[in-house]
Amino acid sequence: MERVTVRMARSDRRTPWGFGVTEAPDGAVLIVNIIGGSLADRAGLRNGDVVDKLEDLDNLDINAVDRLLVTAHDKIELIVTRQSSGAATRIWRPEVTENTGPGHEHTPYRVNLQHSSDSRPPQGFNSTALPFETDQRVKHMQYNSPLGIYSDKSAAEQYVQQTQGLADNQG
Repeated sequence: MERVTVRMARSDRRTPWGFGVTEAPDGAVLIVNIIGGSLADRAGLRNGDVVDKLEDLDNLDINAVDRLLVTAHDKIELIVTRQSSGAATRIWRPEVTENTGPGHEHTPYRVNLQHSSDSRPPQGFNSTALPFETDQRVKHMQYNSPLGIYSDKSAAEQYVQQTQGLADNQG
């Protein structure tokens, strides 16, 4: 077992901490539901960590921890006890794979800088942008082109509409 101090700060109170708490059968408060990429994930909290202190207060029950998490403004400090699982400490390393096949003489390796190889998108985040081709509403290239605005016909129609009152007043 090890004790870990975790500090988190946020600039906007609407930004969630990114974890939940639950009560263990013995009354201890456990960290659960860490959201990937959240403040809690980046700070190093893990599912199953036991909350020993929150904001220098100890012997807290689940209701007190919930209340403190909701009322915390821009930063919190937790001291948690973590069960040693025998697993190594989580260290990020880029994934490097070899490019094989023709045409890869100049780029023999491919480097993936993604934080996690988890294929599930984080909850509440837009993890990847979608290309335009997947939108079924786009029927042709002119749909997204402003060139029709600048055509000779369009310019002539605009000129007539904008000068129509002037011509009527003079004539």
